[in-house]
Amino acid sequence: MANEILIIGGCGRIGSSVAQDIATYTDAEIIVTGRQQKKQDVENPLQFLRLDLADLDGLRKAIAGCTLVIHCAGPFHYRDGGVLKTCIEEGVNYIDVSDHRSFYHKALAYREEAAATGVTAILNTGIFPGISNSMVRQGVEQLDRAEKIHLRNLLNKSGGTRRKERGQTSKFGMRESPQTSYFFAMAGKIISYGHKINQAPRSHPGRPH
Repeated sequence: MANEILIIGGCGRIGSSVAQDIATYTDAEIIVTGRQQKKQDVENPLQFLRLDLADLDGLRKAIAGCTLVIHCAGPFHYRDGGVLKTCIEEGVNYIDVSDHRSFYHKALAYREEAAATGVTAILNTGIFPGISNSMVRQGVEQLDRAEKIHLRNLLNKSGGTRRKERGQTSKFGMRESPQTSYFFAMAGKIISYGHKINQAPRSHPGRPH
């Protein structure tokens, strides 16, 4: 029996990329969900399921029998841990691409329940902090000692730290002074603005530095 993977939010920018990668490198059956009618870009081997996360019965039916659920339906600061809770109840493994600490702490509340039922749940696997932190860890493990780590994320029409109001551009939500970052051939010298991030060391155990 082939593995069946359910990608919630699989018609969005991130979810569709996840679906294409899985289709390219595995022979799993892939079901992508969206709130709207089937989009033209959902083609074989992908299957489409119309699903609204507010429909709890529909959500449970979609999850039941799957091998893995990948939650890509952001923005995650609006979400609760309901998808993960349902996965645990149905005995289905779970991954999400969340990027917001409020959602992370909601999902983390189900840690003991997941462990008790043998469900694997992997949180925060998005670009930031998931992939970026993994890259940092890989680099740190090549060193005898790491004194300081700076993360700079270059966004291309996604997210962002600036907005225009009445013809003026202003920074918002930033907690640090501007710094110069170098992205080499991609963008050269960039003035970047950062904000403090709450790390979760229990998710990345490693040697002390």
